[in-house]
Amino acid sequence: VIVALIENGRDSSVETFLIAEDMTFSSVMQSLSAMYFTFSGQFMFYELMSEMKDFKDFMKVFIISGPVQVGIYAIVGCVGYYYKGTLASGYFLDNLGFGPAYRVASAFLCFHMLVGYIIMSNVLSRILHIAVSPYHVNDKGWRGKFEWLGCTSTVLILSFVIANAIPFFDLLTSLIGGLLVPPLCLLFPVVCYVRMRILTGVKLKWWEWIVHVALLSFGILMIVVSTMATVKLLISNWSTFGKPFSCHCEGVWDTCGCSADRMAFSEFNCSAIEP
Repeated sequence: VIVALIENGRDSSVETFLIAEDMTFSSVMQSLSAMYFTFSGQFMFYELMSEMKDFKDFMKVFIISGPVQVGIYAIVGCVGYYYKGTLASGYFLDNLGFGPAYRVASAFLCFHMLVGYIIMSNVLSRILHIAVSPYHVNDKGWRGKFEWLGCTSTVLILSFVIANAIPFFDLLTSLIGGLLVPPLCLLFPVVCYVRMRILTGVKLKWWEWIVHVALLSFGILMIVVSTMATVKLLISNWSTFGKPFSCHCEGVWDTCGCSADRMAFSEFNCSAIEP
């Protein structure tokens, strides 16, 4: 995507600001929820560590992959904003015109999402399997395999329903990042840590209480504000583009009726077409 943006160059009409002129408190919280979705992995890290032969090796990987991930995302975000500015789409690939670069980028993104789904769906399926049939979780016989098939199929179906109920990629990630990630990665860890200190008889210092209360307050605030802002945008988009499970063509097909802006990226003049 970066290569394609650089090749196409920056349009003279592109505007960029150090601080967005239309920035509001709710828009900031919604953007933070998308960042939470991207970078918060604590809810999955412990599940992965529990399956490792030596869980201490996890930090060796994270020390390398964490900064690399942050650096790559920062570069992509800065380059994308420079070349597209305020016209940048929330779904980054929509900033490209139709063509080979778009197809290649889509293929890489598809692979990336498949890898992420396989990892997370296995963890979720195992949790579901333990809850439904704990005595056959590690059963390699026909019953254990049949139950595992049922759990993985359930996760797949639920994923399909959610993806079609909220067919807007940026809003889906914001909703997950604002509604589900703060409790899993901020609220529960703080509460568990405080509870552990109390049970072990190790008193918290006054400044620790301030930090924990601030984190809890911020997490609750983020859940409320970002979720409300995302739901409002969802309702607005459903009214504009169609209800859940309806056909959403915006920015998908290479026609002027569906993707006028994307066709312009491809240097096609939609206005030259007779109605």
